[in-house]
Amino acid sequence: GSCRRLSLAGSACTPCAACRAPCAAHRVPRSREMALPSGEPAAMPPWAGIALLCPKGWLTEELRDPEDEGLEDYCICLLRSWTGWSTSASLPGAPLAPADLALARANLVDAQLGDEVCLALRVAAVRSTFERTGMMVAANPPPSFARRDLQQILVREGPAAFTAFLCDWGIRLVPDELSELAWFLMPGPQGEEHIFLTRVPDAAEVSWAALGGQELGSLVWMTPSRVLQLYSRGDLELTLMQWYVLHELSRSLPKLHALPDLLAAPPSKAAPLWFPTPVKLCKASGADREEMHLLLPGDADHPSSPGVCGQRHRLRTELVGSELRVRGLELPAGANSRL
Repeated sequence: GSCRRLSLAGSACTPCAACRAPCAAHRVPRSREMALPSGEPAAMPPWAGIALLCPKGWLTEELRDPEDEGLEDYCICLLRSWTGWSTSASLPGAPLAPADLALARANLVDAQLGDEVCLALRVAAVRSTFERTGMMVAANPPPSFARRDLQQILVREGPAAFTAFLCDWGIRLVPDELSELAWFLMPGPQGEEHIFLTRVPDAAEVSWAALGGQELGSLVWMTPSRVLQLYSRGDLELTLMQWYVLHELSRSLPKLHALPDLLAAPPSKAAPLWFPTPVKLCKASGADREEMHLLLPGDADHPSSPGVCGQRHRLRTELVGSELRVRGLELPAGANSRL
């Protein structure tokens, strides 16, 4: 009991102190009810992951894609896997687990469920990033002599082992070091993805990067522009939420030193990603099964947050097989895109 209460640095803060947005904005990170083909509702736990950014200068030639000519001065960590004929890429992360909620609950006083989930999503993001990449962020690192073994133990034993890992090795999480991004509320059977943004602590931490828990896969570092280029050619698959994060990084953050200013800017309908609130996507009228426009806040046709007459802010998507692929993002007037 007492050990677990020391496992999160600053855990005695008032509820939701780790978040930039009021607690009311976090009432949706819960299991959403989705409709199965049979008509039965199915709960899908939210997914939590980290967009982990690293200056190019910290990456050796062996870690970088030789064909990457992206203009950004940083790269992002991706896990690439192969299934049949397709290649998918994902930020490091995992679904929220009961053990994440239990750890968050043990470190909050008089908290409501929404507060517990808010903190538990951060716990899940840090935990799964260490499991899948071997890198520890938003925490003091584990001892070097045991780090590889500890990563494999967590991969093998699952989320329930994370609390003992923190206690046994004196590791304290610092949730405030993660910046939460907005998340999509989407029509259809997609679960919520909650993505946090942070930098790799230092070059030494990058040297510990190693894929964990996937036999057919690799850990790669690429600029956001390079990832989007491969996606547009059909060379890899991304979820809609992660495509949007990569697009907005490429559009709004060419230089990593500007990240604090980007996160501190006031909320904008033209760039809702940088403020941690739910972003409701709505289907545009007249869409067919193969081609669908998803309206973002600020689009003139958005039912709950419309822009001025004629203004466009929407994702153009297409159903290819069973995959929803993004064909482009239409932005409001005055919001320039590099893509």
